[in-house]
Amino acid sequence: MRIMSVNRLWMGVICLAISVTSACTDRGKNETKESSGIESSGIESRGESKIKPQTRRVISLAPSHTEWVFKLGGEESLVGRTDQCDYPSGVKNIPSVGGLFPAQIERILAKNPTDVLMISGHHELRAQLERFGVKVHQYQPKALSEIYTQVESLSRLFGEESSAHIWIKEAKAVRERLKMPPQRPRVLVEVWFSPLTIAGSTSYMGDLIRVAGGRLMNEIKGDWPAVHLESVITFNPQVLFISTLALYQQLMSEEPPVAWKQIDAVKNHRIYLLDGRLARPSPRVIEEMKWVNQRLLGQ
Repeated sequence: MRIMSVNRLWMGVICLAISVTSACTDRGKNETKESSGIESSGIESRGESKIKPQTRRVISLAPSHTEWVFKLGGEESLVGRTDQCDYPSGVKNIPSVGGLFPAQIERILAKNPTDVLMISGHHELRAQLERFGVKVHQYQPKALSEIYTQVESLSRLFGEESSAHIWIKEAKAVRERLKMPPQRPRVLVEVWFSPLTIAGSTSYMGDLIRVAGGRLMNEIKGDWPAVHLESVITFNPQVLFISTLALYQQLMSEEPPVAWKQIDAVKNHRIYLLDGRLARPSPRVIEEMKWVNQRLLGQ
């Protein structure tokens, strides 16, 4: 049986996943974001799968989903993951079905999966998998509350509802214990440098900043909007979270770029390198929530 080629499937995948634009000229930039694990919109699963947990053969096509499988004790059902799935350490024992650009459907189907975990979008790939009888589950939360829903849904796949309830209870308790700053500092999260792209008000990162006590650029809408430096200067963030190492090094140098010098966060050296933090709505969100909160408190 000939399987349709999916070489063009992911031309606009990141635009669907993290930026709502499908301009092909942005593909190189956006592919890098996806390979770094930045994920951000909703949960879709067409009915609950009736397969028993112990007989499932699951493939995860997103790093955060893979982390959840391990957290919920479903790793024995995991028969495939992507090259980008690199955490926890046990993931190395799971065969890879390749990269994300494009998804290699032949390698996916060779694992005879019963269920595939994906982020939102990817309509052609989903349709192909469903034609072969594979149950597709799509998760891409934009807020902490949506992560709770995702965890509950995933836990039912593996018969691990109690594990989900324990994690959710812990996450809610940590959130309740966070100390809010006397005044919410203005915060900007850089996720890509050229063009300057930030975590927007409707992204998972943006919600985490709000939960931890920060204030975003409210006038900038969307998940991952590209902004002009002039807008950043006008907003004048008091705290900067930086994903790009080169930009972080410039801002922390004795002579930061002239345009950035007038920003309060640069003047006061309140600049923090993310180094992979916040990129995935994974079980590690509990520690990341505390980490962000501490930085916003100046600790």
